[in-house]
Amino acid sequence: METFGTALVAFAALFAGLGVGSGLLALRRPGLAVPARRALHAATLWLAAAAVGLAQAFLAHDVTLRCVVEYSDRATSPGYLVAGVWAGQDGSLLLWAALVGAVLSAFVERRSRVGVEPGEAGRAAAIASLLLLAFASIVLLHSNPFRPMLRSHPADGLGLNGLLRSPWMAVHPPVLFAGFAAVLAPAVLAAGALVRGPRDVGWVVAARPWALAGWGLLGLGNLLGMLWAYEELGWGGYWGWDPVENASLLPWLASTAYLHVATVTERRGALLRTAAALAFATAILPVFGTYLTRSGIVASQHAFAETPAADAFLLLLSGLAAAALGLLAWRWRRWGREAARLEAWASREAGAVLAVLVLVVMILAVALATLAPLLGRWFLGGPLQVQPEGYARFMGPLALVLLALTAICPMLAWRRTAGRRFASALAVPAVAALAAALLQSIAGGPAGLGPAAGGRWHGYATFAFPLAACVVAAAASDVVRALRAR
Repeated sequence: METFGTALVAFAALFAGLGVGSGLLALRRPGLAVPARRALHAATLWLAAAAVGLAQAFLAHDVTLRCVVEYSDRATSPGYLVAGVWAGQDGSLLLWAALVGAVLSAFVERRSRVGVEPGEAGRAAAIASLLLLAFASIVLLHSNPFRPMLRSHPADGLGLNGLLRSPWMAVHPPVLFAGFAAVLAPAVLAAGALVRGPRDVGWVVAARPWALAGWGLLGLGNLLGMLWAYEELGWGGYWGWDPVENASLLPWLASTAYLHVATVTERRGALLRTAAALAFATAILPVFGTYLTRSGIVASQHAFAETPAADAFLLLLSGLAAAALGLLAWRWRRWGREAARLEAWASREAGAVLAVLVLVVMILAVALATLAPLLGRWFLGGPLQVQPEGYARFMGPLALVLLALTAICPMLAWRRTAGRRFASALAVPAVAALAAALLQSIAGGPAGLGPAAGGRWHGYATFAFPLAACVVAAAASDVVRALRAR
């Protein structure tokens, strides 16, 4: 299995490289767009075969492979044997690469079926193949799960870590990796549009289903991780602001910001450069988080030990960031023309812009707090550590502001909101908020957050509960108005 599995990954890298070359040549020879797409599909199939082969090695207790020895034994049930594939860093990277291939192959195939010109199809295939080549190369050269076991070990294997023997282990990592893969599609579309040149919002429209899928998968992955952490006594509850937890939160926040901007871009043709920048940020942040978890530069109770793959991810991170910044700088002036200006602050697009600003501040704040130990060593001569209470001090108020904007935006109209219309739209959400506040007062405060929990958290929850009720009521009212308009 060692040679066979490694060969499968090598073939994946080879065909991804062929996809890059064919896709680039298709810019001048449109007929090569089809071979480029087929090469990408072939690379995906090779990676999928490698992942299936690794799962079979676990099920067959192939103790010649290092990862099988380290993450299983003969007493492990079949379900946990399959989960053992992504229990270690090598297998998890193979799973991520296979999911990247699956998503990008589906994306490129869909683009080819909607009637785009061959040059654009070839460009999409080239960019997607380049991304897949990067992931396959990292697996092949730095994190090969088919490495042999060279040292002595128990004949049955070392077994799966007790903390990983949880049903959440079977679903949390795959869902999160699927989200990481899905958010690449909008970035590929943004890159292709920037290379093409003319200002066009068509790529934003095409990216919407992929962005929504990525946002949903990332949110679900974080939720599953929270439930898992809540059950493990040593993981600090459902959310402890651990660096690994933050690394999965950041792409979701960026994806949320992107969806807000994309809505404005589709409706008004504005903020096209911001949409591209956020599409790139959403795609790059999972790589940034992976580098954090595998480099050892910040301490985490969930992180892997430092490995050679960390340097490869740093190189990938640098390359992606340089490419994104270069493309944006190249087309910055051209894409800035004909942008619609905000006609009034009392408008839905203005509310979306404010929400995006809050989300960007949250992203920067969490990223800087996560990197505090490293920044402290660089600039202060010693590590800094932001405790969960520290995160609460700045994330709590920001979350309340974001929640308030989420409640207000559905009540606003596009372009400009008349005062009478806003007052009419405010009636139902205001009643819902007052009812929630009254119910909270009767119940003696938010459940589980009495005075013993600390005044600061109690205050945040006191405001959050009525605001959440207002959000639900405002969204429901907006849906009802839209249905009546039809």
